[in-house]
Amino acid sequence: MGIDIHLKICKYDPADNLWHELKLYRKDKDKDEFKKVYLYEGRNSEMFAAMQNEEQDSYGHFPFASIPLLSLDEELRAEIEEAKEYCYGFAEVLLSDIEYYLKDHPTVVDYDGDWEDWKRGDPKPEKTNPIKYLFDSCCSYGEFAEGWSFGIDPLSRYKLLYWFDR
Repeated sequence: MGIDIHLKICKYDPADNLWHELKLYRKDKDKDEFKKVYLYEGRNSEMFAAMQNEEQDSYGHFPFASIPLLSLDEELRAEIEEAKEYCYGFAEVLLSDIEYYLKDHPTVVDYDGDWEDWKRGDPKPEKTNPIKYLFDSCCSYGEFAEGWSFGIDPLSRYKLLYWFDR
């Protein structure tokens, strides 16, 4: 059994000074109902550890903060309060901060790469930072959920909320 991640993309609304979840739905082709589209349904324990700054040697410092619940709309706040009973690691990060982080850390050490001929002093095998794929997914999700208006507001008006369960 592994760790699952829960993700929410939120947008700040200056009218009520709260963050609101961007929601995206798809129509079930077999039934006449709509189902929520989730941002990420995979598992990547290395990436999850990096998002909690447990992998700083390879990933650098990921710029997350604790979630201030009073900054969220009531529905989202209630969902997180309920999840606190069985989840951990509640955090948030602005999309602009992820973009800035990735400029400093576009690649990470690839511990699953080819180390057979590696010698001390050689560059370590690298791979694209998996957080880049998550960031790209956040932007794609935002583009679908917001339509043509995504990106008109700066990325600092969007944030990613995340937490984990086992």
